[in-house]
Amino acid sequence: MSRKKRNKKRRILKVAILLLFIGAVSATAYFYLEPEGETSEYDSPYEETTVQRGSVISGVTESGTVEFGTMEQTFTVAEITEVEISSDTSSEDTGAAGTAGSDSAASVQMTSAQTGTSMSAVGGDASAVGGSNAESGSSSSGTETSLEVEEVYVSPGQTVQEGDQILKLTEESILAYREKLQSAVEAAGFSVTQEEINVESKQAQADYTYEMYLAEGESAEETYNATIESLEAAVEEIEEQIEEEDDEDELEELEAELKIAQNNLQTQSIEAKQTYENAMTNYKYADQLYEIEVNGLEDDLNEAKDLLEEVETNLEEFEEQIGDGIIYAEYTGTVTEIAYEAGDMISSEGTVVTYMDPEDASMTVSVSQEDISEITVGDEVSIALTAYDDVFTGEVVSSQASSETGSATVNYEVEVCFTGDTGKVYSGMTGEVTFAGKTVEDVLYVSNRAVQLDGSTSWVRILNEDGTVSRQEIETGFSNGTVVEVQSGLEEGQTVLIESQVSQ
Repeated sequence: MSRKKRNKKRRILKVAILLLFIGAVSATAYFYLEPEGETSEYDSPYEETTVQRGSVISGVTESGTVEFGTMEQTFTVAEITEVEISSDTSSEDTGAAGTAGSDSAASVQMTSAQTGTSMSAVGGDASAVGGSNAESGSSSSGTETSLEVEEVYVSPGQTVQEGDQILKLTEESILAYREKLQSAVEAAGFSVTQEEINVESKQAQADYTYEMYLAEGESAEETYNATIESLEAAVEEIEEQIEEEDDEDELEELEAELKIAQNNLQTQSIEAKQTYENAMTNYKYADQLYEIEVNGLEDDLNEAKDLLEEVETNLEEFEEQIGDGIIYAEYTGTVTEIAYEAGDMISSEGTVVTYMDPEDASMTVSVSQEDISEITVGDEVSIALTAYDDVFTGEVVSSQASSETGSATVNYEVEVCFTGDTGKVYSGMTGEVTFAGKTVEDVLYVSNRAVQLDGSTSWVRILNEDGTVSRQEIETGFSNGTVVEVQSGLEEGQTVLIESQVSQ
């Protein structure tokens, strides 16, 4: 009796276990193989991806790492290395043109913030009018003036917005630098004034010389003839005296005077002839000589004006950039490098802070010489990052040959830049770049990993708006191994699920 009871209990236990097993299998089949249109609760580990519209590209695929370009904010105030203003009083004789003045000088030595080249100007030219000078006073500064950093507000890795404070400069160094720039403006202005005086003086001298050439040319023949007549008359007069003189002593003196007069006639006739010819040459070419004299007359003045404009611009830029002692961020981005710390001196143009450029994401991949012939700058590429199932678009921007030492194989370093939204792309991410082989454009596509096969039927799990999951059969088309074209069954923007590696 007891044996029968035990056997009966065993049979009941086996049936119960069998029923539990069948129930578990049915539940699993219902959840994972739910008929099209039926739903279940979203309670398993899945990755979400979105149905997108775009191009599906196949071809050469190579791996690489994301890099971002940088933006540099520079300090663009000019470096003034020397400023000097000197005024020299002079006592000068009135020159041929009737001009007189005082000699002064102003000099500025600076390095241009825009071009990085050295520029200088010196005003005043004593040789323009002649005279002797006696220095009465001067002011100069020949030491380099620098700006000192008082405090730095940012550090590498920090994200800043355009207009945020980057660093602060000490008030003392700002005042000294401003004074140096103002002195440069004063010196350059003084130089312009002196060059204007020089131009006026030289112009007057050129005008006087021109008029003199004309006057001398018009009277040259008359002057020459008068000179010759005067010399000949002197000889004739002595000869007449000799004819009339009987006294031997007087005759001896007259003969000596005659010899001198004859020599004068010979030598001074030559000089008069040369003077005549010079006067006629100057008269003939007076216009050309005048043009030569005044040509380039204002070159030094124009250079002085250019320097004045330059130093005035530098002073304006100084006030705009650091008038309040603060250097502000010119860009929005992540700081990768800050060039200064408290106590450092900024003396000339240089990079203050470097930012990561969020719109300049790129990848560089190595392509074999067998495949490079199919790749051209400007080609569209697809980029699949390991961290995401989304496919990004890009464009080939450069290609450069590279080879390892001792290797006969030539590869090409091909750089591609992202052309779409890179808001969730970060430096250091890895992925694959696919260069176009076959391409289908303007189609819906999803990740290959989202598509399941049931015999010859393709289907995906859809995440509904209410949080439930349903099975949706789809028709697929071209695949590049990463994403697959969806010809029917899905709409752009729908969320589909990919079973994570944890649950597989």
